[in-house]
Amino acid sequence: MKIVLIDDEEENRRLIEFFFKMEGSDIELLSFSDPFAALEAVKQHTDIALLISDLVMPGMTGEEVLREVKATIPDLPVIIVTGHGTIDNAVSLLKSGAYDFVTRPFKREEFLNRVDQALEKYRLSQEVSVLRRRLAAQPGAPQILAASPRMIAILDKLPSIARSNAPVLIRGESGTGKELIAREVHRLSPRGRGPFVAINCGAIPSELLESELFGARRGSYTGAYTDRKGVIREANRGTLFLDEIGDMAIPLQVKMLRFLQEGEIRPIGEARSFPVDVRVVAATNRPLEQSIREHSFRNDLYYRLNVLPIHLPPLRERREDIPLLADHFLRKFNEESQRQPPPRLSGSAIQKLCDYDWPGNIRELESAIYRALVMTNGEEIGPANLPLGGEESVHLYPADEEKPFREAKREVVARFEVGYVTRLLEACKGNVPEAARRAGQDRKSFWRIMTRHGIDPTRFR
Repeated sequence: MKIVLIDDEEENRRLIEFFFKMEGSDIELLSFSDPFAALEAVKQHTDIALLISDLVMPGMTGEEVLREVKATIPDLPVIIVTGHGTIDNAVSLLKSGAYDFVTRPFKREEFLNRVDQALEKYRLSQEVSVLRRRLAAQPGAPQILAASPRMIAILDKLPSIARSNAPVLIRGESGTGKELIAREVHRLSPRGRGPFVAINCGAIPSELLESELFGARRGSYTGAYTDRKGVIREANRGTLFLDEIGDMAIPLQVKMLRFLQEGEIRPIGEARSFPVDVRVVAATNRPLEQSIREHSFRNDLYYRLNVLPIHLPPLRERREDIPLLADHFLRKFNEESQRQPPPRLSGSAIQKLCDYDWPGNIRELESAIYRALVMTNGEEIGPANLPLGGEESVHLYPADEEKPFREAKREVVARFEVGYVTRLLEACKGNVPEAARRAGQDRKSFWRIMTRHGIDPTRFR
């Protein structure tokens, strides 16, 4: 495992190098005074797990380094170090994708603790990527479970939709499974052996989204230090999934419309166009008709995308699916925890699940089942183990009076910790630093609680 360090001042580099030597870790530190040379090293090495950069440097600032890294390797955590830090700097850099912002002078233990947390984030992201690749490689994956007439009708239409090459627009509330449907359309289509490339149009700043989609030539704009292929060309002979298409800026919508009409793209700074063979599946949770009236979405792009519309109903409108999905999630999580005998949902618990309106849809149901599993010691999950919405139950953490006081107290505290941390991670969408801040704890202590109970924050993202 390698860490890249960028700082134009030798004294600063030597201090951080000394920190790692004192720690005696097996991490290989690649130290650079030149940001451009460091970025070349990042491209050449596939086992770099963290980049640490000074903020103020000649030739390229730490913020420019951050943007370049995030545009090419979005999962690589970046820590920015500076002696000129302000709150505004920190907020700006964190919004741009920095994992952490550290001001000098700092203590060795504090610095290495932040490095350890960043490396843990990278490790978890790599594990998730491996699991996703394994899942995608399984025959027939993904499996969509449904018992409600509305969902069964949608699934019955997917094979005919998949056979077409026309654009698909999937609409529905957040958490209803739009990407899962998009992947199923791709799997069933003649393009099923080709690439499936997904991009969230609302998660990338508009000034970077164009180069992410269409690519860019080196030197075509400030910060373009390498040629960028773009996800549209990456999806050639496959499917491109544009999530949250309603968040795309108007100027980029014009270029997207031309790509859909002509079947070719022109990267930023390129003099020629490239033909591409890509099927587009878009998704949104926004009312696009209202966006058109407000002039934030082009009606010609809407008509071009809305050739084969799919509307996914919220979970509250397909309650027949709830027991099936709950049982699926319970089986999945129990296979991971390997509890014997496996807990089961009581009839009253299933009824409670079916009576709830699920504003977070399937994603919220999945989190609720996971939380109930880790909070339940017995063989049956009852309604008291399923706090939904803002509900709290006085019977949520019952003590076993037959056990010694200390043992019973330890079990109650453990169940409280699991419930508190999982609910907080759910509210923060798996953002551990934000959850730790809301809990009033430093991240190291918060990570320790998560590790003790085997809580994986990536489940809540």
